[in-house]
Amino acid sequence: MGINGSYFLYPNLRHKVRILHYSGDTDGIVPTVGTMDWMDDLNWEITSSYERWSVRKYKPGGWKMSRDGLDLIVIHGGGHMVPQWK
Repeated sequence: MGINGSYFLYPNLRHKVRILHYSGDTDGIVPTVGTMDWMDDLNWEITSSYERWSVRKYKPGGWKMSRDGLDLIVIHGGGHMVPQWK
């Protein structure tokens, strides 16, 4: 994939499909802050700023934000392999 990894896919998919990207907030391999950095580099308009979400009404689940055609969901306590952790 080269130095940019899959970064090139996002502009190519914009307005063709809705994109969901998720990240665990305890991922030491691909930290959420790095994901947020490359999303900032896209310069896509933020359509929904950071919102908390919960599991079973009171247990913190994480937070989410949306850009024009791209949603980021951060899973509280999730590691690199989010589905295995949470």
